[in-house]
Amino acid sequence: MADRVSWSDERKKACAAFLFEDIMRAQGARSDLEDDWRTYLEVYRAPQSKGVAHFPFEGASARTFPLAAMNVDPIWARYVANVHAPENLWSVAALNEKWMNAAKPLQDYLTWMDKHILHMWDVNMRVFQEMCKLGTSVYKTSWRFERRRKMGYNQQKRRTRLVETINQPCVDHVHIANLLVPPEANSVDPEAQSGATWVAERHRLTP
Repeated sequence: MADRVSWSDERKKACAAFLFEDIMRAQGARSDLEDDWRTYLEVYRAPQSKGVAHFPFEGASARTFPLAAMNVDPIWARYVANVHAPENLWSVAALNEKWMNAAKPLQDYLTWMDKHILHMWDVNMRVFQEMCKLGTSVYKTSWRFERRRKMGYNQQKRRTRLVETINQPCVDHVHIANLLVPPEANSVDPEAQSGATWVAERHRLTP
């Protein structure tokens, strides 16, 4: 087993200082873009009617129609319908005759995983909506591992305390406002040309 990598206190402080300065630089560089995002979201929501207006004439309607939402929502619905209308989200094709018998079972397994583990419909509803509103959206993949005790039934159908283990892949949506990358990066892949040296997701923790 490999030895654990350890840093000195000075190295930890230097890394924390570098990340803090770079994150502040990334937030400052995209402040204009965040202002545009706020404007898009405000236009999408459209304010509620404030009663009667006095311009251009006394008693005029003060209602603001949500034109942005009226245009965005049909496109959003069309994206979801086109992607999730087929029963299977992923289509598997055999590369050669040796894999002919494995293609359909693998496709059925991916369909089962989509509906019972990944729940891609729920994820894509949020991803496509933000893509239509702000122009882009971000997925993230991870692995969920949890082990906890719970009450259940054993093989003899007797109620007892069992150990539940969750060990499965996850796909989730990252709000574009919570994704931080260096302003000079052209890709989140560090191996790509002009790739990001770091990528961060902002989490808001509550007690």
